[in-house]
Amino acid sequence: MCRMTTLHDRMPSARFTHSTHADTTLAVAWEAMQRPETWASLAGVEEITDPEFGLEGCLSAYAFTARVAGQIYPGRASTVVSDPPDQMAVRIATSELDGTLNTRLLDASNGITVEVTLELTSKSLLASMFFPVLSTAVGNGLPGQVVAFAAQLTE
Repeated sequence: MCRMTTLHDRMPSARFTHSTHADTTLAVAWEAMQRPETWASLAGVEEITDPEFGLEGCLSAYAFTARVAGQIYPGRASTVVSDPPDQMAVRIATSELDGTLNTRLLDASNGITVEVTLELTSKSLLASMFFPVLSTAVGNGLPGQVVAFAAQLTE
């Protein structure tokens, strides 16, 4: 059996995960995750616009502008997993990068554990050349961003 390989299959990719504690409940955190501005602290996002909401007021999509390694990336995020109150994942797409931002909320003593996983894939040859710089910047910034994100889940 022959398998066809596409250019996308050969594009560089990276995966980063960070967990932190938040002094809140699953219900309060889930409600905060439905506010578009909560997502502005992750993956270099500086601005969120044009939010869309689905059933029961759940966040379904938004436009964003992110800054990574000094470059500005406008893009769109769409919710691909919404499993209240435990997990929400958004697919992110820019002209140069695709990815998934998966957030899991787990009951813990005295609050919750917030686990964020970011997967990125280059989608252009130009982005592939700079991918090591971009992925290093994202990986180095994620722990602090997850802590800031978790702080917003308590409000």
